Amino acid sequence: MPQHRSRHAAEKLAAWGSLVPLGLLLLAPWLARQGSLWYGLYGLCSLLVLSSLARLGSAIRSPLHTATNLVTALREGNYSLRARSGGEGGAAELLLAELNALASELRVDRLQETEASELLAKVMSEIDTAVLAVDAGGRVVLENPAAAALFCREPGSLTGQAPASLGLSMPLPERGSVRFAGDLPGALGPFELVVQPFRYRGREHTLLVLTSLARLLRDEERRAQRRIISVLSHEINNSLAPIKSLAGRLQSLARQLEPAPEPACAVEPAAAAAPGLAEPASARREAFEQLMMGLTVVERRSEHLGRVMSDYAKLARTATPRFRPLLVGDWIERNARLWPQVGLVQGGAEDVVLEGDEALLDQVLLNLVKNALEATEAAGAGEPVTLSWSASGRWLTFVVADRGPGLQGDIDPFLPFVTSKPQGSGIGLALCREIADAHGGRLELCDRSDGPGCLARLTLPLQQG
Repeated sequence: MPQHRSRHAAEKLAAWGSLVPLGLLLLAPWLARQGSLWYGLYGLCSLLVLSSLARLGSAIRSPLHTATNLVTALREGNYSLRARSGGEGGAAELLLAELNALASELRVDRLQETEASELLAKVMSEIDTAVLAVDAGGRVVLENPAAAALFCREPGSLTGQAPASLGLSMPLPERGSVRFAGDLPGALGPFELVVQPFRYRGREHTLLVLTSLARLLRDEERRAQRRIISVLSHEINNSLAPIKSLAGRLQSLARQLEPAPEPACAVEPAAAAAPGLAEPASARREAFEQLMMGLTVVERRSEHLGRVMSDYAKLARTATPRFRPLLVGDWIERNARLWPQVGLVQGGAEDVVLEGDEALLDQVLLNLVKNALEATEAAGAGEPVTLSWSASGRWLTFVVADRGPGLQGDIDPFLPFVTSKPQGSGIGLALCREIADAHGGRLELCDRSDGPGCLARLTLPLQQG
């Protein structure tokens, strides 16, 4: 307030000082005859005018300096400074008031932008889909933890990298989606890459969203299979229970009506005299045995169908893996004792550590080896089944090779209810793939390129850190 009062006083002084030349002009005829008095008054008035102008210039420069400092602070991003205004309503006060309002608005905008950025960062950190933001220069400026995990990098280390250096070497469209069939360090393909341009902090950027198609398709397939299995299990089990019970009850009643054994020397004159009026005891015995055999078949097939549906129901309730470290060399050695006829081909990955559920992985490996042995035996091949394994990056790959007949045309070997074995249930491979997926891995089957036979390839992630 003293500054504003001083400026107001300077303005008044300058106004009064401007009247001095007018007064001298009116008194000029009289003062011209006074000589020394004229020069004295002239000098005094000049000093008064110059002092008033100096005070007025200082009063004008002060709000301009304040406005300059405030604009400099706004340009540097400091929105907390405010200029004090005396409220006289002059031009300087209006300028400072507008600058204060601008600073308040910019502060609110920056607060909203900060909150939006924090919300965006929180949302990106929570979603499990890899998201990258690339600037106009083709460099990553924003990433989420899922993206860092997908490329096996530390969070924040992708910033400044080009997508091509991360393995995304295909040409990117301006917008839309493209299928990426390759594998990435942290996950197995194929992937869908969605490209979407956007503006971030006033500049053009490109948003890249990577989604694993294999996982999405497998999840949808798994849900469909579980719905089918649930319906079939419910309907078939509801029908099997009374059939099995009725077959057992009929067997009990039939045993009560079992005819007595026919004596070797017995003769039935009535039957001989009137054929067709009574059956021989041997015919009744044969009919009874056929009845019992039919009821036994019904009961056994009912039990078999119940076991099959029980096996299928396992697909709908796959056990959740209990992860723990497994030393690959020791794990293979423990399982190899169960099938000494299988040849082991070590790939220098005996000391690596696998993170997984040992019991479930045992089930997968034993099932693959069992299928290979049965296929080789059915084909009469003399070459033994082999198991090899090797590590590459963060992945461990097991390959079970046989010399059997190979895959059956276009039939999906992982499809439940489908099997080429006479006594197979068609769930072994499907269950193995479920376990591999639950471990973040992949199970593949393909024909051998060096002759007849099949390759079962199981890929699992190694322990990190």
